Amino acid sequence: MSHKPKTGLKKLVMLFLIAFGSLPVSAQLQVQSNVGLTNLMTALIGGGLTVSNVTLNCDTGAYGTFGNGNSTNLGMNNGILLTSGSVYNSLGPDIGGGSLTACPGTSANDPELMSIDPLATNDPCILEFDIVPTCNQLTLRFVFGSEEYPVFVGSSFNDAFGFFVSGPNPLGGNYTNVNIATIPNGTPVSINTVNNGTSNTGPCTNCAFYIDNTNGPTIQYNGLTTVLTVNLALTPCQTYHFKIAIADAGDCSLDSGVFVDYLSCSTSLQLTPAAVPASCNMCDGVASVTASGGTPPYNYQWLPSGGNSSQATNLCPGTYSVIVSDNTGCGPSDTATVTVTSGNGLSITSAQTDASCNGACDGSANVTLNGGTPPFTFGWLPSGGTNANATGLCAGTYTCSISDGTGCTSTQTFTITEPPAVTLAMSANVNICNGQNATISATPAGGTGPYVVSWSGGLPNGTSNTVTPASTTTYTATATDANGCTISQTVSVTVDPAPVPNFTLSAPGCAPWAFNLANTSTGATTYTWDFGDPLSGANNTSTLQNPSHLYLLPGSYNITLIAASPGGCADTITLTNAAVVYPQPIASIGITVATISEYAPTAVFTDLSSGGTNCITYFGDGDSIIGCNIGTFTHTYGMPGTYTVMQVATNANGCTDTTYVTVVVESESTIFIPNAFTPNGDEHNGMFYAYGTNIEEFQMLIYDRWGNLVYESKDIYKGWDGTYKGDPVQEDVYVWKIIYTDSRSKRHRAIGHVSVIR
Repeated sequence: MSHKPKTGLKKLVMLFLIAFGSLPVSAQLQVQSNVGLTNLMTALIGGGLTVSNVTLNCDTGAYGTFGNGNSTNLGMNNGILLTSGSVYNSLGPDIGGGSLTACPGTSANDPELMSIDPLATNDPCILEFDIVPTCNQLTLRFVFGSEEYPVFVGSSFNDAFGFFVSGPNPLGGNYTNVNIATIPNGTPVSINTVNNGTSNTGPCTNCAFYIDNTNGPTIQYNGLTTVLTVNLALTPCQTYHFKIAIADAGDCSLDSGVFVDYLSCSTSLQLTPAAVPASCNMCDGVASVTASGGTPPYNYQWLPSGGNSSQATNLCPGTYSVIVSDNTGCGPSDTATVTVTSGNGLSITSAQTDASCNGACDGSANVTLNGGTPPFTFGWLPSGGTNANATGLCAGTYTCSISDGTGCTSTQTFTITEPPAVTLAMSANVNICNGQNATISATPAGGTGPYVVSWSGGLPNGTSNTVTPASTTTYTATATDANGCTISQTVSVTVDPAPVPNFTLSAPGCAPWAFNLANTSTGATTYTWDFGDPLSGANNTSTLQNPSHLYLLPGSYNITLIAASPGGCADTITLTNAAVVYPQPIASIGITVATISEYAPTAVFTDLSSGGTNCITYFGDGDSIIGCNIGTFTHTYGMPGTYTVMQVATNANGCTDTTYVTVVVESESTIFIPNAFTPNGDEHNGMFYAYGTNIEEFQMLIYDRWGNLVYESKDIYKGWDGTYKGDPVQEDVYVWKIIYTDSRSKRHRAIGHVSVIR
């Protein structure tokens, strides 16, 4: 026997589904395997059935429950699922090819399955149980699906499936393993009996009950039946044996599954209660119950009173219960509860209109009566008048009490509400300068939208406006909601007056010249100055009220003042050529030789001045010369000394410059040395001196004719007394050597002879 082909991809899908269990997927079937017998039967058995002797021969992964079916094309929302492989192989989407397979590896020789297909022994899933019905008809709904579809339609590979029933047949005889899994014409459901050919294009075999699910998004099986409903006639209170079985035929390939949403008594007992209210202050109410289903006739018992028929009369207002049982003798009873109200005959229809605005008292309430006995009396609390309509109501709770002519009363409570108060959030007050714009806004809230915001001053409607007032103005915004409720708020735009900048400054002067500026502005508190002197760097500006500025270079300078008010309004003034700085003359004299001798005391000068119109040169000895640009001139000094020569140059603007040079007239150094002296004690010419003027340093050495040093002195004022080591030297000629430095720091050497005469 050949085997059905398998595809590795679908095995991977199966492993994925098993690994992830029954995690819910949006718009997809949800399944749960191995739920246990109790949960399995709870999901299967409906009302009117008593279950016993439940057995299950099935791999734990092959059976379970399903849910969320309404989001799929299954046609049933929840129930149980038995498969010949894995319940997770039912989960979509269908990936096509008819090859999804799970092989639990179990086997069984079930005679009913083998009666359908002798090879149906692989991977069986068999659920058996007994039921005792309380009804005479059982309803069963199921869907069969398989991966055998559509390729193996007409082949011998038909997984076996059936619902087998044994028990009394109310029409005569017994059911003995009767397969009730059929389509309406009684044909048992299988792949070969319900299909649309091997390619889903025909020929049709009961295809009205077939769904081609190839590539279906929510169910994996390639083909499904429609939801099939079976009604089975039963004898109440008798025991029936059910077997739901499915298995692979020939091998374990290509799984199938059967979905069952419930087994239930379709004729179970149903109760519909009703009541008629009691009249006002009377015990004439009526309670009734209508029974259906089950097996008539029905038995009734009303509690706490009311008799034993389907209707209880003469009842006072209250709650009553009725216990109803049918005629089967084994069915459970059912209980219904009926409430009899006080039927005073007054039926009230009410209406109200809430307050239109927060704090408004324009609400209303009214009652319309049906029934009752005139005349009627109306009373409203805490206010509202004495008729059916109450107007002018503020927000709050009101109660209307109505009495008819028999004394029956009824009340109706109204709660008049009010919308939240309309609020208007305004933008902050703003200060602007003349000619500037300001944006003002008003944001409504509360009340009942939409809103209309209107403005004073002819401004257009809207939550914001841009304004340019010429003077301080207060604007009023009014917000009106959908109910006509209003609120008004204001916002002010203050127009600050512009300051008037002005200043004066001190008189012009000669470079470098500092000007003092006097600020005469009005309406200003802050100031910014620009002195028009970029070469002064950071000093070119100032924020002082009355600054000063030093101009280093001559020229005419523009000065700008920006004056600002406390509100930030500013104005500017610029005075052209406001600061005039005169150029300075340049006093300058040159000297050919700055140091001259007293023997040639004439100094030679050169006049290098410029820009002056009146110049005078002072020689430092009381003499002077007048004139500018006079070229070379001389001056003779009468005696040695240091003289400061000053030239003062003045121009037409009175600007003055002074320069100085120094002239030194040096004294000349002289020295005189005698050639003989007489150290004989007569106090005349008894010392040998060197005489001189302007001697800075001095050394005198005296030697005898043999070159021996007999005297040395470094003081020109200390002479030789003609002795050597305290003893007079002999009369002879001696050699002297003098070394000295003159007033110009020049060293001189002189050698001569001196005679000692006694």
